[in-house]
Amino acid sequence: MKRKKKEEEIWNDIEFGKFYNCLPNIKYKLLFALLYFTGMRKGECLALTWNDIKDHYLSINSSISRKASENSYEIKDPKNTSSIRDVYITNSLFEKLFEYKQEESKIPCFSLDWFIFGRTKPIAENSLTRVKDKAINEAGVKRITIHALRHSHASYLIGSHLDLKAVSQRLGHSSVQTTLNTYTHVLDKNNKEIIDFLEHSSQIVLTDQ
Repeated sequence: MKRKKKEEEIWNDIEFGKFYNCLPNIKYKLLFALLYFTGMRKGECLALTWNDIKDHYLSINSSISRKASENSYEIKDPKNTSSIRDVYITNSLFEKLFEYKQEESKIPCFSLDWFIFGRTKPIAENSLTRVKDKAINEAGVKRITIHALRHSHASYLIGSHLDLKAVSQRLGHSSVQTTLNTYTHVLDKNNKEIIDFLEHSSQIVLTDQ
């Protein structure tokens, strides 16, 4: 019998806000904010360069893959063709990215080809994990994986009853079916909320007068 996939822990806005406030600097604040508010995969986020920031959206066209050595990496195409996409971001996030770019551009030899998070080479994953774990301990929120920030974003959108196809495209899934399979638990909760709503209205209409 096929074992049911364990549901991964996710954060809500309050938990993420506590975590965000414990991050050490603007670089890490922006990196984790992008992961939480866009649902990007970690490799996609680390591969972003300043050239990938457009007018209120990010052009996702590559991904970072680590080799055996933490200091060695390669830039690859995203997970699938659907993962090559534009992800729109909020005004506040765009403005913070612009302000960060203004500061970074003061560095001698600054280049638009630099990685947004790491400059001439992307941030090492062990550094990212270390910063995450330290901020989690200081914030006193439940421990989650970096990938769970993507699940947090997706679960929020699906739980808000937004168009499933649009959510699937934002996540870079190969199909809506992939989104359905991945977030069955959220959809089940939505269905229960719908039934609860209909139960209330049906009682009013069908109760004998």
